[in-house]
Amino acid sequence: MFANILVPTDGSAGVENAVNCAIAIARKFHAKVHILHVVHPLCVLYYNQRNQPQRQLQKLIGALHQEGEWIVASTTEVFRAHDVEATGEVRDGYPAEVILAYAQEMGIELIVMGAHGRHTRGTRMLGHVANEVVHRASIPVITASYLPPAD
Repeated sequence: MFANILVPTDGSAGVENAVNCAIAIARKFHAKVHILHVVHPLCVLYYNQRNQPQRQLQKLIGALHQEGEWIVASTTEVFRAHDVEATGEVRDGYPAEVILAYAQEMGIELIVMGAHGRHTRGTRMLGHVANEVVHRASIPVITASYLPPAD
């Protein structure tokens, strides 16, 4: 039923349940998992509030990409540890747009993502990116919520 599953990740704890869900589905259908991290241009603006020189900005963009590569690599290893074929990459742009374009480009049949990312943790509403993907995707989207441990 599903041969290609996309798991977008920003590295936040909210993605953990989505990863577990994707593992179960991928194992059941012997699907390949695609892991995608998007470097959002607004993150660059947020971190560059002091109007740093261009070379500092390039270092910042490089650091965000390096962090994204680490997130993709560590998430890929989680899937491989569960005997699930996984591949991943980092792309630039507005997350929902990039996720939807990637899904179309790669023939993705299911998107499994966290309901909340780094900037909406702790809210009861669906995160902005997840909300946009759910409403615009032409394929099924599963969102998984993160419930922090009880104190």
